Amino acid sequence: MRKTTYFRTTFRSTVAGRPWRWLIVTIVGIVCVLPVFAQTKAQNEAPSPEPPPIFTVDPGYRYNPKGRLDPFVNPVPPKPPANATTPQPGAPDTPGAPGAQSVTPPLPPEVLIPVSRPRGVKGLLLEDISVKGVIVARDPMMTMAIIQGPGNRTYNITRHDEVFNAIVKDIRMDGIVFSPIVRKDDSGVPLSVKEVRSDSVIYTKLPSKGRTEPSTRDVVRKLHPAPGEPK
Repeated sequence: MRKTTYFRTTFRSTVAGRPWRWLIVTIVGIVCVLPVFAQTKAQNEAPSPEPPPIFTVDPGYRYNPKGRLDPFVNPVPPKPPANATTPQPGAPDTPGAPGAQSVTPPLPPEVLIPVSRPRGVKGLLLEDISVKGVIVARDPMMTMAIIQGPGNRTYNITRHDEVFNAIVKDIRMDGIVFSPIVRKDDSGVPLSVKEVRSDSVIYTKLPSKGRTEPSTRDVVRKLHPAPGEPK
């Protein structure tokens, strides 16, 4: 009983006399213990994996084109040429073989021949001419006609005068008789009108196969045409 009382008295006097020593001991113990707890907690937590970058392909991935369309190939098949015949299934492809499909050879390129239109009467087209008056004289060579062209321009013409695509064959009291001019190339192949322009006419060669010669029949332009007749 006396020993216990002595210990308590001694302990109390010691603590009361030196309180700063116990404070230092407590702080040192906390500082030493905290790093141990922090290291243990870091070891227990597993590092989370970083997300893969954008557009990353799995190393084990292999592209299989089976059943897929090639993005670099037009999915719409091209149309066959208009002059080619579609072969039938099972038909032989050898030319001349029985049942072989004939293929029409391509046509040669079209040849365009421009011809300049001169000014005045010689540049007028027969299709643009209308008869406005006729002056008949005793001498047929003095007989003349008044024609009108584009822009309401009027001209005087006599027999054997030429317009761009016709010759004045005769002048009558009721109108004018024109003989069409058939233009040909250097080899004598007839030409057909492809396009009419203000300063020229574009001609093209007629195809040799099934060629029909241009009409050379006389064309009459009457002074007073009936309904439905060209003026």
